[in-house]
Amino acid sequence: LSELKPDIIYHSAAYKHLNLMENNFYEVINNNLISTYNLTKLSIQHKVKNFIFISTDKAVNPKSMLGLSKNLAEKAISSIYHNSISKDNSTIFSIVRFGNVFSSDGSVIPLFKSQILSGGPVTITHPKVERYFMSIYEATNLVLESVNYAKNLNLFTLNMGEQIKIINLVKNIADKYNVEIDFNNNSTDTNKIKIQYTGLNKGEKLSEELIDTKIIKNFNDRIYEIEISYPESNFSDDIENYLIPSLNKGDLNSSIKIIEKYCKDFKFH
Repeated sequence: LSELKPDIIYHSAAYKHLNLMENNFYEVINNNLISTYNLTKLSIQHKVKNFIFISTDKAVNPKSMLGLSKNLAEKAISSIYHNSISKDNSTIFSIVRFGNVFSSDGSVIPLFKSQILSGGPVTITHPKVERYFMSIYEATNLVLESVNYAKNLNLFTLNMGEQIKIINLVKNIADKYNVEIDFNNNSTDTNKIKIQYTGLNKGEKLSEELIDTKIIKNFNDRIYEIEISYPESNFSDDIENYLIPSLNKGDLNSSIKIIEKYCKDFKFH
């Protein structure tokens, strides 16, 4: 930052594989929260013009470690920003939430395709599970566009349309390859692909949310600015003085107690 003097930083804090994160508390908190905390402070220090944090729908009422870490990162940015208002801060901060991206690393679509072409079964967690999806092209272009609307500290969410039921997604992939799916697993036709319901994974929801407060403004029907409900808290001070030392010592109980102050409804598994 001191050498290259960037105008814009896009920070993804991209440990995003839900199942892997459930069993790696220290890694996900350090990578997704602490890295965001550090980079937010450095952006102010080096007078970066725009800082954009890539968040997720899973940050809304989080049930997973992934969602928790992104929720806390959003709050850390808000806390640092409010604590810097009276100081020499010229950095504009924005947070952008969106859901799943087709064909991104870890996407379920290549897995479904492989299972269908190999004769099944296709593994789905639950018959009612649904998710938001958009293309890489849509996601990247809308994130880039959102910078134009950022003023001081803004929380944006991308319009991802209606959630798609995963069983319908599987059907669409199967139709593409002229394969029939036996969704009820009661067919005697051996040419039909069977479905194996595995149950929701730890921290997984049946459906996701993108908006937890009111919409302030609608840009081009694709980008919404929503109200930030996070109070001007001492979270950044608690991260510096208590959470980072607890993480460095491997003190799990102390780390969890600090986190629970700022995400009271989260249930650690």
